Amino acid sequence: MAELARDVSWQVTTGVGGQWITAETAVRHDGQEWRIGLTPARGDITALILWSGDKVVDHVRGTEAAMCARAQRWRDNLEAGRDWQSTAS
Repeated sequence: MAELARDVSWQVTTGVGGQWITAETAVRHDGQEWRIGLTPARGDITALILWSGDKVVDHVRGTEAAMCARAQRWRDNLEAGRDWQSTAS
């Protein structure tokens, strides 16, 4: 999460104790507003959600490191005009 927090395109909110609560970014692609959000879930699990407009398009859970990496890949893909799931670089 520290890496995303240093990226100005991500808004990371923290609680009183300094623990992150949410991270969110928005991208315009194909004339639509896409939002990517992360939030801690139970235990060491982090939830990652992708919205297109008001519709949830994808939702996955995993370790914080894996979800942050996937979130950044989704953002990079959308910024580049690719499908969010693309494996192209």
